[in-house]
Amino acid sequence: MPLLSVRLATREDVDAINDIYNHYVLTNTCTFHLEPVTREERLQWLENHGGKYGVTVAVLDGEVVGWASVSNHRPRPAYDGTAESSVYIHRDFHRQGIGKILMLDLIERARHVGFHTLVAGAEATQTASIRLHEDLGFVQIARFKEVGFKFDTWCDTVFLQLML
Repeated sequence: MPLLSVRLATREDVDAINDIYNHYVLTNTCTFHLEPVTREERLQWLENHGGKYGVTVAVLDGEVVGWASVSNHRPRPAYDGTAESSVYIHRDFHRQGIGKILMLDLIERARHVGFHTLVAGAEATQTASIRLHEDLGFVQIARFKEVGFKFDTWCDTVFLQLML
């Protein structure tokens, strides 16, 4: 069985990251983007994730099969100890433990750079994502009713938090 590795993302990973993400933009409510993210937008996003706001990729047989990121939760300095986590897995690699591996790595990286807490948002019907976060110690802290509108449907968002 091939080994999965997790490493920091590079500019060379942008197309794979975007391919994974844009599939969900067009097919799923796990992201509230309504239009695919362009390569230029993704490159800018990656550049903005330097320092303690990292992006990692899961690589299997030389192919990026998932990615995770730690992002700025809010721009005001009082929020500097809080980060938002994201994880996306290629549609052909669900239920293989890749999301858990990426999230465990992300949590450790967040601790290492000194974050106090992680938050994560998930559209309420994304039960696999919510369960993954809860299995890793995240606790549901809020549910915002009908805050996103996608595919002609109002969607709720669940927020989860992990104290580091």
